[in-house]
Amino acid sequence: MDIEEINDWDHFAHIAERLSRLGPDGPNIFRGQANHEWLLRPSITRILLEHNVDLERCLEIERKSVKAFQEKAHLFEPSVKDLRKDDILSWWEWMQHYGAPTRLLDWTVSPYVALYFAVENLEQTDADAALFRLDAGHLSFVMDIRHKEEGGAAQYSLKNIGLSLLGNKYEKSIAVIGNPLPSNRMVAQRSSFTVCTELLEDHDKVADSVVFDHAHGGEGKSIVTKYIVKRNLKHQFLANLEMMNINASTLFPGIDGLGKSIKELIGVLIWRGNKK
Repeated sequence: MDIEEINDWDHFAHIAERLSRLGPDGPNIFRGQANHEWLLRPSITRILLEHNVDLERCLEIERKSVKAFQEKAHLFEPSVKDLRKDDILSWWEWMQHYGAPTRLLDWTVSPYVALYFAVENLEQTDADAALFRLDAGHLSFVMDIRHKEEGGAAQYSLKNIGLSLLGNKYEKSIAVIGNPLPSNRMVAQRSSFTVCTELLEDHDKVADSVVFDHAHGGEGKSIVTKYIVKRNLKHQFLANLEMMNINASTLFPGIDGLGKSIKELIGVLIWRGNKK
């Protein structure tokens, strides 16, 4: 993984403008994390690794968690009634949407939305944040070429995920899933996901392995960049994002988002007062 440091707002805006373009530097997807030491690791992966669970039992736990959600979700969300039980990706998306741990990792096509998630947690002001960029264009291009006859990157990855869930032989793969569930929140956040065959591996390592392993000249290369946001910049960046109308109330439509935005406002007002 390549690592760079963001110096100030203008520096970030320049990076965002360059990486938002299509072409040699894109398309890209982005993810923000409040602590730069946190890894690109889905929620269920974090939990399982913290408890040193072996892979076979991890897969069993994952299957049981999906089954438990499938049995009761229709009581609260009518949309899931028409889902096939074997449409595992859709079930993971619904689980992720409602806060259940899954192997999906959230991303966004907007570097500004990703920056918001890097700096919005004012309880993490003692740690530098991180903005991650994954070159989704490069990943999809390589996988589409290699697996054109199998339907391209997404279809190939989902097929291999299915094989891995059944305990069958599979090939390591990862895919970017754009246009997930059309919920207000996901539309507002311009969401994407990455999903891969390796339940217990970090997504940046899987992506780099898929693209560069056995590729001529691929040693040491990465399609992932981590931009460090220093802790002293968090309040300023959050205030600048607020001026762009990127805040909890717009990214989390509803009363919960409004409540969260008030907490952010209090933090920004305190910061502005301390600057005087």
